[in-house]
This record gives sequence, structure tokens and C-alpha cells, in this order.
Amino acid sequence: MADRSDLVRAADEAIHRAKRDGRGRISIHVEERMVLKSNYYSKASLGRLAKLSAAEGRTEASLLREALDDLIDRYRDRI
Repeated sequence: MADRSDLVRAADEAIHRAKRDGRGRISIHVEERMVLKSNYYSKASLGRLAKLSAAEGRTEASLLREALDDLIDRYRDRI
């Protein structure tokens, strides 16, 4: 965040998103450059990712980063 007004705007957006999503919800500010994994992965895939995360004792984010690193390594000659 650049300054206090940006922080207040981000918090306000998150509050409004939580209200739109329904009672008892919380929400975080999502910057435009951020992409939620639920935008790209099916519920079944996210479920498998959660099970793998629990089985390996690692975060879902670390597993996704590992997969991305492997993909970049596989296609390194095209980059």
C-alpha cells in the first residue's frame, strides 16, 4: 500500500465484498495483480490440493509455487 488512504480504500473494498458474499463472512483485499486460486481451479482440484497439503505438512501456496517452478524449468528454453 502506498499510503494511509490506500489502506482505508482497500479495507473498505474488503468490507463491501464480505457483505455482498453473505452474513458471517470475512474478506481480504485483493490487489489487481493478485489472482485467487479459486478463479482457476475446480472445487475437486482444490480439494486434492488441500489433501496433499495436509499429507505433506506443507502449505498449498508452497505446493503451487513448486509446480510453477517445475513448469518454468520444463519450458525454460522457450522463455
